[in-house]
Amino acid sequence: MKRLIKKFNGNQRGFTLLETTVTMAISSIIIVGLVISINQIMFQGSEVRADMESTQFVQNSGSWLRQDILMSQSILPGDNPATDENETMTLYWTSASYKDTQDNDCIDYYEVSFYLIGEELRRKEQVTTNVYNPNGGLIETLENQGVSLISDSIIEFTLNSENNSQILSIVALVGDSRTEKTYEIFPRALDR
Repeated sequence: MKRLIKKFNGNQRGFTLLETTVTMAISSIIIVGLVISINQIMFQGSEVRADMESTQFVQNSGSWLRQDILMSQSILPGDNPATDENETMTLYWTSASYKDTQDNDCIDYYEVSFYLIGEELRRKEQVTTNVYNPNGGLIETLENQGVSLISDSIIEFTLNSENNSQILSIVALVGDSRTEKTYEIFPRALDR
């Protein structure tokens, strides 16, 4: 057995200094290339993620705003002096009459405001419900209100009237990624 081991190991002399140096240089070049590639992939991934987030914020905001503008019967652009918030717009509409469980007629009156606090787009909804008996007499008035966070990273939104439509512009900023979208909306029965 010892002879067999000596036979295989007898002719080996090891690596020279030159061979070791060349191997280390090639390995270093490969490792540097891998580190640079991984760094670029991670950086591009964060840019893509920021683009996706800003686009999602604009689309979510646009969905909420479009839905409410479509429902509105009147729009008050700018700040509503009757409130403490600094609204960009306030929308008003009335629901169709419906019956409650006691067969009374009910009508909902909506007041919905949108405003920015920092980069947060908020929606404030106040619903006043008038309940009438079958003879048309007012039984009671109920009020319900709430504030919702619609989206983060919104830096601007505007609403302008143009002919029979409303032009809505929304801008979101996430990191260095800026997304802007403009919607043309035709409300159902806007007071003119």
